[in-house]
Amino acid sequence: MPRFQQKGTFEKSASADLFSRTLTRIPTLYGKLAYLAELRDKSTGTYQHQGLMLSFGREQTQQCLRAAHQEIFYEWLRLTLAEKRQDLLQFLHAVPEGAATVIAHWRTYHGFAVFVPPAATIGDRELFLSEFRLLVSTFDTTP
Repeated sequence: MPRFQQKGTFEKSASADLFSRTLTRIPTLYGKLAYLAELRDKSTGTYQHQGLMLSFGREQTQQCLRAAHQEIFYEWLRLTLAEKRQDLLQFLHAVPEGAATVIAHWRTYHGFAVFVPPAATIGDRELFLSEFRLLVSTFDTTP
């Protein structure tokens, strides 16, 4: 696939480009996890990122996004519950719709299951989901 870029404009790999141009600008680990999960098509399981695909091709983009999603997921799992709660609070503080709206959505729809990467083990998936439900239950949504 031809690359339409000026010399020196992009990093040498899709992964380096993703981390240096995008993920470093997202201040929370949860925000990074949410961002990467949103790039995965729920019907096909493939990741979509037009900029990376145009610059690095489909296969390298898929590998990069799959690996980054898994890396950030496991980085999240390594946090203590207190660190996870603080990270979520920081994320919620910046949400334009307001923290109460997001928390209510999490409690109702449990949409956070999409944040688990496809290669995660069943145990790691269950750990993530149970901890996330626990954390969400600790948030106060009263005005």
